[in-house]
Amino acid sequence: MGNKRPTCISCKKPLTVWGKTPYGKKRYGCNTCRITRVYRRQRIKTDFFSLFRQYVLWGHTYEQLADQSGYTPQYLQSKFQLFFSQKPPELPLLDLSNQTEIFLLLDGLWLKRGFILMAYRQSKNLTILHISVVGREAASKIAKDLKHLLFLGYRFTGVVSDGGTGIVKAVGEVFPHKPH
Repeated sequence: MGNKRPTCISCKKPLTVWGKTPYGKKRYGCNTCRITRVYRRQRIKTDFFSLFRQYVLWGHTYEQLADQSGYTPQYLQSKFQLFFSQKPPELPLLDLSNQTEIFLLLDGLWLKRGFILMAYRQSKNLTILHISVVGREAASKIAKDLKHLLFLGYRFTGVVSDGGTGIVKAVGEVFPHKPH
């Protein structure tokens, strides 16, 4: 996708490249009226969080995001590392008193560099109850998240997961008598 050619202010005809300024910027000139000018490229502030969401939620690669944003994959990786190092935001509590049977759905989304985005959702409307980013699918970290959900007041009929060894061990530790 090419850039739109600049046009002359007075005669509205397309400008051609007319050399460079002493600072190395391209100078454009009009062949008809001989007016020259220099265009500054407008810098659009990049929303790295939206790029991070595309990386995490839709599985875009660093190369795809680099093509889209104009930054190198290494620079994007350094910016995303800031998001990975932050604690995920606290989610508001849901009123589950009128629902009779609720299952906890949990799964880990493997990201690059060994990070895992753990998502804990309820079964009725798939509302996210808790999210965390962990270094690996370790039972101790998952058990800590499950205990946090119990501390918040959530009660579940059973647990549904993909059966990973860390998840099975953590669920057996925190919910020993719930079907899994």
